[in-house]
Amino acid sequence: IAANVYSVPTVLRGWNLNYIAFTDSRAPKGADLNRISTTMPIVVSRIGNGSSLLNQAAFDAIGLDLATPGVEILDRDWSGWVWGEANHRAMDFVTASLTDGELGSAARATAQLALAQGVTTLHAIEGSFTGQGNGNQHRRNAMLDRLRPHLASLPITVVPLDSQLDSPKDLERIARDG
Repeated sequence: IAANVYSVPTVLRGWNLNYIAFTDSRAPKGADLNRISTTMPIVVSRIGNGSSLLNQAAFDAIGLDLATPGVEILDRDWSGWVWGEANHRAMDFVTASLTDGELGSAARATAQLALAQGVTTLHAIEGSFTGQGNGNQHRRNAMLDRLRPHLASLPITVVPLDSQLDSPKDLERIARDG
């Protein structure tokens, strides 16, 4: 796991964890991440972003507790895994930690990967994490707002798709903002 995360000043984050591919195929636990750091939050999302593994520092920084829906408990103990609402909150925490430079670098790298495969148009599906976990269903899509400036300079066409559809107010916002 340590090899799959990269460091930023405040959060270690990793993507696309597939523990089935590990030699022992044992699902890692939060305690495994605590061995890497007990002070810096670590969030590693599983393939597809449907769940994440957190260390105790991330669990505390995000403001989760054992009563939060989606916090996995095994044998009366916190496993480190979060799903549903708790995972939305974890992904919101992680995406908020990305700098504008990192967003731009990721957008450029994604464009280059697409072009290498002959793909000239992508959909950017943004918003399903940002805001939902906090129940903020009538807000602007802050992540999409941060991503848009990086899209114009890419050598491919990116069609943003605001995937936060929690209420009729979201449809009004999408119709208004595109």
